[in-house]
Amino acid sequence: MKVVSTAGAWKRRLGILGEQLVATRLQEMGWEIDASNWRNGRKGEIDIIARDTQGIYVFLEVKTRCYPRVEAGFQTAGFDAITREKKKKIVTSARCYLAERDLLKSHYRFDVVVVTFVCDQYEIANFGDSELPNPVITHVQNAIGGF
Repeated sequence: MKVVSTAGAWKRRLGILGEQLVATRLQEMGWEIDASNWRNGRKGEIDIIARDTQGIYVFLEVKTRCYPRVEAGFQTAGFDAITREKKKKIVTSARCYLAERDLLKSHYRFDVVVVTFVCDQYEIANFGDSELPNPVITHVQNAIGGF
């Protein structure tokens, strides 16, 4: 039996919170969510599969971070976690998703969204099921390409 550490469980809850926040924001913008945490067997997972207001399929990778403060300007934290290997898995999984639904001729793209919560150590230590304050959401369209 695998034992899950408290830190690992907290990190998973934080990731789920970020994905839920992004999905809610996308729906508020008029996007349709087709799937969340869609798995391509053991080959990969796509955090959110949605259609934007123009009907384009968007495969989103969501990274969630929590820091005591956020510097001004473009946030790189989270984007650096998307390695070339991770990009390949996302693209392969997306193509499998499209192929299973006979949608390979559809328009689609790959976006990355980083959710950064500004919180202090007390808030991090006492993070429960409630939302953390002050999310900063950075959404980059067409962030994954070249495969």
